Amino acid sequence: MLSSLSHPPQPLENNIFPVLAHLVEYTILGILLYTSLHSTLDIDPKKILFLAFLFSSFYGLTDELHQFFVPGRHCSLLDLVVDVLGSFIGASLSFLKSKSNPGSSRS
Repeated sequence: MLSSLSHPPQPLENNIFPVLAHLVEYTILGILLYTSLHSTLDIDPKKILFLAFLFSSFYGLTDELHQFFVPGRHCSLLDLVVDVLGSFIGASLSFLKSKSNPGSSRS
């Protein structure tokens, strides 16, 4: 996992790439969590949206805290905010898709 490396590869240092990478990663995580919870739990989709957002945001928090203890890395409030935003976007997109296609996720 790249977050455990002291000096992870930085293909495009000092630009927007790391922020966009966090946004995309956590958007995907939010989508995957919502989809898996929606296909396994028989509860209100709004609760699933909240759980997917909560779990993926919590993962972002633990990742940032973990980086505090890795030499050469630092935890960043900006990264955490972007992680939470990506989590929200991903879970929300999945929620909206499931509302427009009811029953398609459950078999």
